[in-house]
Amino acid sequence: LQFLLCVCRTLVIVPLQLSATCSVFASMCHSALLQRLCCLVLVVTVRAAGFGAKQETLAMGVKAVNKWLESNQLDCGWEDGTFMMGLAALQQATNDSGLYQAMFNYGEHFKWDLCLNLHGGGWNPDNQVCAAVYADLYSISSNRNSTWIAATVKQLDAEVSAADSANRWSWVDALFMAMSIYARIGAVTGKRKYFEKMHDNFVYSALNGHALWSSADALFYRDPPKGKLDGVFWSRGNGWAAAAMVQALKFAPANDPNTETYRMVYRQHMAKLVQLQGGDGCWRTSLTDPGGPCIIQSQCRSTA
Repeated sequence: LQFLLCVCRTLVIVPLQLSATCSVFASMCHSALLQRLCCLVLVVTVRAAGFGAKQETLAMGVKAVNKWLESNQLDCGWEDGTFMMGLAALQQATNDSGLYQAMFNYGEHFKWDLCLNLHGGGWNPDNQVCAAVYADLYSISSNRNSTWIAATVKQLDAEVSAADSANRWSWVDALFMAMSIYARIGAVTGKRKYFEKMHDNFVYSALNGHALWSSADALFYRDPPKGKLDGVFWSRGNGWAAAAMVQALKFAPANDPNTETYRMVYRQHMAKLVQLQGGDGCWRTSLTDPGGPCIIQSQCRSTA
């Protein structure tokens, strides 16, 4: 679709730290579907930070996405669920009626329920991220229906009451999948308990229990490093973690004291990623292996 190229070329006055975030997102692009996913998540990232792409670029994105949707059936798994998050952000940036209808059709097709594609049922964060578009649609619709978010609210309420729910965020991708839902449901319901639980789980997963965040390295491990001499700082995983913190900050109430945790980690993270970018514009599959393969799409080098 070349949307990623267009967005990268038309971003203006993008700060260095935001550029690093956008480029790390591009490391997710290892398939045709994920290239589209990254194109849209890139827009999410830029808009969340208060910047916008040029309107003609957004219009091109709308046209390309609508065309692609005409001949492709989406799934409820984490890949297409994340794709739909970007689609929702594009819809909000353009107010396109076709994209709005695509959001509604997606929810109707999956009966506004969580995904059961992977083990763990509704408790698996990978099965939850599809609900982000339900919450996004709920937040922008004048004729909103509580059934759109009912199953998601029921699941999160169960997690809020469960003592061990933080233990389920045991790999770095889960931060993005779960926090994208908690932040949105907290925002659309106005209930602080979802923001509190999200923060508690983030602290346990990243800082204490699973210790996915290495403060010494200012990077995220893919999996808990316990019992290993050193963990793997997977570049795509670090993209997921960065995106998770952006989601938390985007939807958090203005007076939420927990946002300082996300800001502290995010700033350290972005500063480190800038240092690790290679002279060719790439980050490596393993961020601390300068001799490793480059997985950043060359189209996005201009963002840095």
